[in-house]
Amino acid sequence: MAKIDEKIKEVEIYTDGSCIVDKKNGGWAAMLLYNGKKRIICEKVKDATNNQMELLAIAKALSCLTENTKVKLYSDSMYAVDAINKWMKNWSKKSFGDIKNKYLMIWLHDLMNQHHIEAIHIKAHNGNKNNERVDDIAREKAREL
Repeated sequence: MAKIDEKIKEVEIYTDGSCIVDKKNGGWAAMLLYNGKKRIICEKVKDATNNQMELLAIAKALSCLTENTKVKLYSDSMYAVDAINKWMKNWSKKSFGDIKNKYLMIWLHDLMNQHHIEAIHIKAHNGNKNNERVDDIAREKAREL
């Protein structure tokens, strides 16, 4: 985790991933909020799983940050939030061993070392407009393939 500077930028990020299981088509979306501005990024992905899309949304959003940043990351994926808050430190000590989505976890770990991230789990489809928006976009992207 990066050192926190008192003058550090603070960004809110909402992410979501989606997958059409029978077709293995995926999509992800992220919304970055900073200083009253909003940026949405998204992508469609072939041969994907839902967990991969959840992690990819987070990694792609963090990759948009050009300097050490304090991030409040909101996700409805308990898998992704637990990976960041609970499991990542132990996995990295063991060189990530034989975990699922290893390449995404290593990438995410590298990004986490550049920023101070507070990962917050939010309930899906619970009226949070930013979460609902990235959910809609991720599902749209998965359907495009």
